[in-house]
Amino acid sequence: MALRIPSLPVWKIIVSFLLFVSVVIIFSGFYVFNLGNDIDGGQGGKLAITVVLIGILITFLSLLTIMAVRLRINRSMNKVIEGISLISEGYLDHRVPAISRDETLDLSNAFNQMAETVSATVNTLSSERNTLSALLDTMADGVIVTDEDGNITLLNKTAQQIFNLENSEYLGLRLSDVIRDFEIIQMASDCVDIEESIQDEIEIPEVRRYLSVTATPIGSGSGGGVLITVHDLTNIRQLENTRKEFVSNVSHELRSPLASVKAMVGSLESGALEDKKAANDFIARIDKDVDRMTSLVSDLLELSRLESGQEDIELEPVELRSLVDDSISMVTNQVLDGPDILSKIFENVEILGNKQKVTQILLNLLQNSVKFTPSGGTITVEARSNGGFVEVSVLDTGIGIAAEHLPHLFERFYKVDKARRDGGTGLGLAIVKHIVQAHGGAVYADSVEGEGSAFYFTMPLLKTANIEKN
Repeated sequence: MALRIPSLPVWKIIVSFLLFVSVVIIFSGFYVFNLGNDIDGGQGGKLAITVVLIGILITFLSLLTIMAVRLRINRSMNKVIEGISLISEGYLDHRVPAISRDETLDLSNAFNQMAETVSATVNTLSSERNTLSALLDTMADGVIVTDEDGNITLLNKTAQQIFNLENSEYLGLRLSDVIRDFEIIQMASDCVDIEESIQDEIEIPEVRRYLSVTATPIGSGSGGGVLITVHDLTNIRQLENTRKEFVSNVSHELRSPLASVKAMVGSLESGALEDKKAANDFIARIDKDVDRMTSLVSDLLELSRLESGQEDIELEPVELRSLVDDSISMVTNQVLDGPDILSKIFENVEILGNKQKVTQILLNLLQNSVKFTPSGGTITVEARSNGGFVEVSVLDTGIGIAAEHLPHLFERFYKVDKARRDGGTGLGLAIVKHIVQAHGGAVYADSVEGEGSAFYFTMPLLKTANIEKN
């Protein structure tokens, strides 16, 4: 609501003016009446009436002038007050028009100049606030600001993500009610007490995160707030752990064949070379261990190229059924007394893939199933359409895999039974995963311990076809 200038006590001024004028007119009338009688003998009455009428007319005109001036001033003042009210409500573009060219013109100009200054200042502050807000929301580090009472006054999006906060309705709440970590709360309290920044690395087991937290006091003394910056170290720690595990796994995989080769070379140097049968056996073992190390290095190089995107995979139309039949034939020829391997793909279907890489996927999955399926068991390869993809499954009736191992099957060097020496490098399924992903597909597994396992991967269809025989 626009303000209005309070009414002036005009009636008091008018009454006082009328009384004053009335007294002046009365005395003037008496004076003129007496003067007229003395001068013109009997004409004083008419002269007095004339003076009184002229006085009344002048008084009336004066009152009209006063009222007009008052109304004009009030209009100007009301416009200024209305402008102040609108600006206080946020209408910063409002300006007061000049109604007249008297003293109120200077007031209107001064007000408009003030409004321009206020508008420019507010716009600058708003722009800086928006820039700061955008900067905070795009920062990789979490930022939390609290006041002197420990209530949150600022919390950016990164901090919400780090602490798994689902919404932004945390402003005004106490830090201890939002961040349920004693170490962070204690750091915020201690930095205010010692008036210095505190930095520490904190692990939050609930969300499995490693954080670098810095608490900095704002202001001086115990009356200031706290600025808390949080840097997520989780990915860095995971990379460090992955590197350590990689070095450990490679060392472990190379240690055994190298130790075996060194021992057999030592035996040959000690005289076993003279024993032809023993020498041939040692040489065969050395050759086998060298092949194992060569296979490990080759798998590592291929996995590295796949993970870095350096492997150039050219896609072309590939007929799936013949590829599966060829892969089954190769695996069957390698196994003398193993499980039965069957294909239930009866219709021709073309996929978009790299023939060599798809064959590598099938061989790896089939060989993996053969290792853990006893003689007399069955391995079945099936396929079914799934949208624009074909889902190929390799099912076996082997020993199965425990549920806790399933999420880790496609990790590098992961082995379900680490004590078992099956001759593998532990990289096969990791390579399969990256080859499938390079084709735009997905790979996953399911298993029931003691009943068998099922490995699935998808490949893009060149055209939709009925590939399953009823």
